[in-house]
Amino acid sequence: WQTQQVKINQQGPIAFYETPRGHGDDILKQLIMGGGYFNAIVYEGTPQKFIRAKRLIQCFVQMDVTDRDLENNAQVMLLSGTMFYHYFGDIIPGNSDNYQ
Repeated sequence: WQTQQVKINQQGPIAFYETPRGHGDDILKQLIMGGGYFNAIVYEGTPQKFIRAKRLIQCFVQMDVTDRDLENNAQVMLLSGTMFYHYFGDIIPGNSDNYQ
């Protein structure tokens, strides 16, 4: 193996369960109206009580075609896709040593 340049551009799966009020659809519409890009923080714990957090920059999502059984009224619609982002190793120190 040879050492290589650090990879800052990452990608991974993302999914939203739709709610009866359409919150999943609403967040996707807001992303489109806002230009498609957003920044995010991933917490190890909750935003109120966390051990550490990581900052993600210039995120955007590419959603897959929704697969839903329209004859099954009990099935929750799952909006899934891929999130692309940059991670520069920025770690935010937490405000707790135990998030439980």
